Formats: sequence, C-alpha cells, structure tokens
Amino acid sequence: MTMAITERINLAGLQGFVMQRLRSDGGFAATPMQPHTIQDTYFAVSILRYLATLGLEDLSASLATGATGSYLRDYVRRHPAMPVKTAFQLQRLAHHLDLDLEVHWRPGWGERVPDYEERWYEAVLKGGRAADPGRFAPRRRTVKELCHYLRLQQVLSPGRLPAEAEEMIQWLRRCQAPDGGFGFFPGTTSYIENSHYALVALALLRSHAPHQGRAEKFIVSCQTASGGFSRNSKAAPFLDASWHAVQAIRSLAPSTSFSSALRR
Repeated sequence: MTMAITERINLAGLQGFVMQRLRSDGGFAATPMQPHTIQDTYFAVSILRYLATLGLEDLSASLATGATGSYLRDYVRRHPAMPVKTAFQLQRLAHHLDLDLEVHWRPGWGERVPDYEERWYEAVLKGGRAADPGRFAPRRRTVKELCHYLRLQQVLSPGRLPAEAEEMIQWLRRCQAPDGGFGFFPGTTSYIENSHYALVALALLRSHAPHQGRAEKFIVSCQTASGGFSRNSKAAPFLDASWHAVQAIRSLAPSTSFSSALRR
C-alpha cells in the first residue's frame, strides 16, 4: 500500500522550523536572523494551521492571544491603507487566528495594469465583485499566471471551467519535468513554487499531474534536515519555500477538494 505524502513528511520538524522564525514581538521572519514581515507571518501561520489539521498541536490560540495577535493589530492600526496582497494576507491571518482586524487596502492600480495575482486578491477582498477576467491573456505564460487566472475566474464564476480547459490541462502536464517537479513553463527547471501553482491549477481544472508519484517524490525531496523546505533538493530552506511545499502537498492529499484549492 502506497504511503500518503503527509506520512513521508517530517511534520514535527516542519513545525519546529517555522517556530524558530517567530520573533519576540510576534512576527515571523524568513530566517531567524532577518526582520519579520506580514508576508512571512502569513506563510508561518498558514503552515501551522495546516499542520494542526494533521494532528499536531494547534498553536493558533496562543499566537492570537500572545505577541502575534498584538503585532497584527498594531500593524493594521499603523497602516490605514495597504497594497491588496498585504490586505489579503492580513485577512487570511485574521481568519486563521480568529482575530477581529479591520483591514483597508488601496483600490486601483494607477497607470499600471495589474496581473492576475493582484486581480485575484482584489476579487477575494471585494467578495467576488470584480471585472470578469475574460480569456487567458497573460504578459508571460507561466504556471503562476495560469493558476491565478483560474483562481480569479472561480471567484467570479464559481464552478465554471474556461472554454480552453483541455488545452490548459495539456500545457500544464507538459510543464512537469522528469524529476516530478514543475517548471515555469514546458522545458524549464523544477522548483517547489512552480509545483505548487501547477498542481493547484490542475486541481481547479479538475485534473491531476500525469506522473503523480513523481510529483510527490519531488516535493518530499525538497524537505531538508532542518525540517523546512527548499526550492529544490539542492537549495537552502526558507519559509516561503516551505509554504509553497505545503500548498503543493494539500493539492496532492486525497482529501483535497476542488473548492479548497481556492482558499490558499
């Protein structure tokens, strides 16, 4: 019987890796020696919440009532208007930690055309009230762009697959490299973040990787002795890479549903 991917991951080691990046004022940092950020705090709390669903100690209550809750409330007070990505991450942090945070963001993009990732954040913050994305027309076709296009489309038109769904599936499958990971586009090097985006995109298209076992093997190979994950088996572990690994694992886990791929 094949072991589930979560049984091949050092879950306790990953939890320890994350907690080593908790700073005294409640924020989390990319490494123990760097300053904390909202993004790294979002990565850390998201990982810890997922690990709690797998049976590890749920640390959210102690974080919410301790320094992390204070850090987030203070950040929101000091930033009355923030970029949509930061606002999205704070909204998810408030959900994970059951905090009452009044988050405000800066609407509009000025002269700049937003990418699909930014438009997805905005659509989520607006509760699905945003302009239809139309046909997929990225600046550069990558698995990340396609993933966020599909996320955006599903927020605005739940349950509807794009007309080009089969073409997208075949393109994503060609992005899987011989080592099981996914590249930015077909023929490029595997990285954990690309694997995350490609696997989520395939889930949103109600499909899967052509070589599921190899995809799992690649992700497992990215976990280091520290418990954290690196971009590939030859790189150093970081909090963002560990978060991407968890999102990829969630997409491969048997319990992953179509709708859960939207809530990351």
